[in-house]
Amino acid sequence: MAGLALVLSYVLENSFICIERIAFIQSWLLNSTNLQHIHWSVDLKQQQIQEVMAGNEDDFEINYDELVKMLVYSAKNLFTANGSSKQLGMQMKCMELFEKDYKIQIIDNDEGELCTTYPNKMAYFLGYQDEEEDRISRESARSLPIAPGRYRQYVERTKTARVYSRFILPCIFMKNFKVVSRAATISTTAEVFWKNGIRGILPQKFSSRMDRDKKYADDSWDLNIVNKKRLVDIELLKQMNIQYIVDMMVEVKKIKHGVIVSSSEKVDKHQRYKEFDLICTPFPGCELMMDMDQLFSKEGLFFDWTEDFVNTELMVPNTVLQYADEIDWTKYKEWDIVLLLQNYMLLMIRTLREGKSNMMIHCISGWDRTPMWTCLLRLSLWADGETHPNLNADEILYLTLAYDWFFFGHNLGNRRRRGEFVLHFTYMFLPYIRSEKYSIHGRDSEKLKERDEKIMAVYKRYKEIDIATFGIPYKTTSV
Repeated sequence: MAGLALVLSYVLENSFICIERIAFIQSWLLNSTNLQHIHWSVDLKQQQIQEVMAGNEDDFEINYDELVKMLVYSAKNLFTANGSSKQLGMQMKCMELFEKDYKIQIIDNDEGELCTTYPNKMAYFLGYQDEEEDRISRESARSLPIAPGRYRQYVERTKTARVYSRFILPCIFMKNFKVVSRAATISTTAEVFWKNGIRGILPQKFSSRMDRDKKYADDSWDLNIVNKKRLVDIELLKQMNIQYIVDMMVEVKKIKHGVIVSSSEKVDKHQRYKEFDLICTPFPGCELMMDMDQLFSKEGLFFDWTEDFVNTELMVPNTVLQYADEIDWTKYKEWDIVLLLQNYMLLMIRTLREGKSNMMIHCISGWDRTPMWTCLLRLSLWADGETHPNLNADEILYLTLAYDWFFFGHNLGNRRRRGEFVLHFTYMFLPYIRSEKYSIHGRDSEKLKERDEKIMAVYKRYKEIDIATFGIPYKTTSV
C-alpha cells in the first residue's frame, strides 16, 4: 500500500508538471506545416538517416545565417525524440562537429528509447582524432572511457534512478581523457516505482533491451528496487571515474503542489553517495533571469535566500574549497548573481584543473541551469584550447545552442514568453569570465590574448543573431 501511495502521488504531480509541455506539443502539432516530416515508423527513420548521410538540405556550412535559423527554430519548436527529419539533420551536424576533434561512438536514442527528452544521437567519447595527442593522453590519463556497449548496459539498468530518466551522460571532452557529464537529480521513491511498474504495459519497442536479459532483470515491485537503482547509478559514476558531483539545487528536495517530486544525493537517507565529493552550490532558477538591465548593472541583482522553498546551504568539501581558498565562501548570500556565478565558475574550473577525477553537473530536471553550466564550461575550455580545438567561433556557438540547450529539452520559446532569459543571460555573461582568472591554464598561460579574443567572438556573434531573431527588447550593460 505504501508503494501504491507513492506512485499515486507521483502521478498526481506529473499531471501538473507535464501539462505545460503537453500543451506546447499539442499546439505545435496543430499549427505545424511540417507534420509530414514527423517520423513514426522505423522505415521512415531509416529513410531520414539515409537522406542526411547522402547530403540533403540539412548538409550545411555553419555561418551567420545558419546560426539565426538555429535560434529561430529553437524559439518556435520544442525538441521531442519523435522530431522531424530537420531535427535529425541538426543532430548529425553536431556529431560532425564532435568528430572534428574526437573519435566518438554515437549512442542511439531512437524514439526516446533511453530518454524521451535526450537527443536521438548522443556523442560518446572514445579518443582523439590527433594520433599523437591520443597516444600521449592514453599514457597519462588516470582512467579511460568504458566501452560504449558496457556504458549503454549501465544506462538501461539505471536510467530510472534519475528524474525523467535523464541519466548520466558525458558531454564535454577534455585533454587527458578528463570528462564533464550532465544529468538530472535523483528520482524520488515514487518515480522509481512508477517508471519501473509501468514498463510492463508499454509497447515492446520501448522496453529496455536489458530487461530482455534475465541476467539483469529487476523485479519491478521489489521493495529493494530503489536501492538497486541507486547502487547501479553509483556504480556507473565510479565506472566513469566521476568523483565530483555539482548540485545546483536551492532545495534539499523539490516540492511542488505539496508533493516531493525529486530528491538529491546530499539528502540520500542511506548516505549512499558519501564516497563522492558533493559540491552543493545553490543557484537560483531561471525565474530570476527576467531583469537583464538589473542583472548587469552596477547595483546587481540579488537572490532572496529567505524564500520559503530555499532550504539548502552552500556545502563544498574542504578538499575542493582549497582550490579557491582566496574567496570567503561564507558570504555567498551577499553576492549578486553575476558575482555568484563568477565564483562558482572559478571553483569548477579550478576543480577540473587540480582534481584528478571527472565531474558531473545537475540541477533538478537538467534543461535550464544544467545547460547554462555545460555551455559556459564548454566555451571557456574551448577558448583555452582545452576542448574542440578545431572548431571556430560560429561552430562552437552552434554546438552549444543545439547540443547543450535545444536537444536536451530547453524550451526557449516558453522561457522567453515568460520573460525568463536564462539562455540569453548565459551568453551575455561571457565577458565576465574572459580574464586569465577563469582560464584552466591559470595566469601563466601564453594564450590569454587568444582566450579573450575567442570568448568575445562568441559573445559578439551571439548578440548579432539574438538581435536578428528577437530584436532588442532590453538593453544590456556594455563591458
